[in-house]
Amino acid sequence: MTLNNFVNLTINAKLAGDPVEYWITEPVVVTYGEVGANAKAPHPNAARLLVNYMLSAEAQTLRTTWGRVPTRADVETNPPGILDRFKGKALVKPTLTAEDESRWQKTFNEWFGR
Repeated sequence: MTLNNFVNLTINAKLAGDPVEYWITEPVVVTYGEVGANAKAPHPNAARLLVNYMLSAEAQTLRTTWGRVPTRADVETNPPGILDRFKGKALVKPTLTAEDESRWQKTFNEWFGR
């Protein structure tokens, strides 16, 4: 039993046939992922094509076979209805204040030499 889990990990196990279940507790913390291409990529057009593909309905549908929740609203979850279980739940969207964002950007720049 775990009290904090990314739902896609449990769904992945469920798709593999494991006898697992999950319940949505409140508040639900919403996390965001990013995709991007390096400004100095040796093949920037190829990088753009990859990003474009990753955001496509085709790629998002493929990702659902691995237990991932699609980003696109026009792609059904696998199994269907996963997002319906979140409806009506209190959501927490992590955001930083402008001050915190500036502080973390400075730390990033110091660590990575930007």
